[in-house]
Amino acid sequence: MDHSSGFRIAAAQDGIQLLLADVLDSLVAERILTRATQSLAEILDAQQALAAGLVREVVAPDDLLPTAYALAHRFVDGRSPVATALMRQMLYRNSAQPDPLAAHQVESLAMFYSSIGDGKEGVAAFLGKRPADFTGTVPEDLPPFYPW
Repeated sequence: MDHSSGFRIAAAQDGIQLLLADVLDSLVAERILTRATQSLAEILDAQQALAAGLVREVVAPDDLLPTAYALAHRFVDGRSPVATALMRQMLYRNSAQPDPLAAHQVESLAMFYSSIGDGKEGVAAFLGKRPADFTGTVPEDLPPFYPW
């Protein structure tokens, strides 16, 4: 059964480059750009986008939200709420930094402050081969440099 009848995607090279350069490292961005620009002037259907590696799967419309929620849970379940909140904010805010060094400084601060609280628990859980019990909460345990 073809679940892709309503799916279309179009790529504008400049927009893709700007977005990817802001949120991904250059190696990943290069791979996606290569795939995306091969069909630059085309409007792709779901199967073409899947074949080009621009989407990871095609699902029935009724399965779209449950599939998206399951993927989102893979990103956050068993993760530190504080680290997850910081990563989300870095994704949103660091792309607007005037210089990559400013983004790097924010990332370094986030790593430092994350290693003090939930980071210790994450390492202990890994070494103990057990699930982590993160106790940090948002917004109470966000580091003092937030918001930047």
